[in-house]
Amino acid sequence: MDSVFLDVFFPRCQYSEAPISVITNILSGDDTSKFLDISYQFRKLRFTKVKDLAGATIAKISSVKLSGDTLTLLYGAMEKYCEHLNDLLVSSILVHQNGNLQELQTKCNELLMHRPRDFEVILLHAQLLFDLKKYQECINCLINAKTFFPNNTDFFDMFAFLVYFISLNDN
Repeated sequence: MDSVFLDVFFPRCQYSEAPISVITNILSGDDTSKFLDISYQFRKLRFTKVKDLAGATIAKISSVKLSGDTLTLLYGAMEKYCEHLNDLLVSSILVHQNGNLQELQTKCNELLMHRPRDFEVILLHAQLLFDLKKYQECINCLINAKTFFPNNTDFFDMFAFLVYFISLNDN
C-alpha cells in the first residue's frame, strides 16, 4: 500500500495550491470537532496546502493522528480529491463544448489552482484564452507550458497555429 500511495496519488497532487482544508473536509465529513482536530494535526506538521501533504514522506504522514489507519484514511481522502478534480475537468470540457466561456473561465481558474501542471488543464485554459481572443495570453500560457512538457507536440502545434493566425490578422 505504501508504494501505491506514493506512486499514484502524491505525484498527481504535488503542485496543488489548494488549501489543506480541502482534504480536511473530506476526512471530517460534517463533524466540526473532527475538522478542528484534523486541522490542528495538519497545522502541527505545517501542512497548509495539498501539495505539502502530497510531498511529505510516509514517516511524516504517519505522525498525523486520525481515528483509524492514518495511511488508509489519507489515501482515501486523496483518492476522493483526485476523483473530484477528474469530474471537474470532464465538466469543464463539456462546458467548453457548449460554448459557455464565462463558466469555463471560472472552472479553469479552479482547475489551475488544483492542477497547475496538468497537461489537459493547461491545454483547456489555452483554448479558453484563444476563444476569448486573448491571443497574447494564450501564447504566454503555451510558452510557460513548454517548460513542463518540452516534448509535447500538441502544445507546439497549437502555438504554431496561434502565431500563424495572429500574423494573418496583422496583414
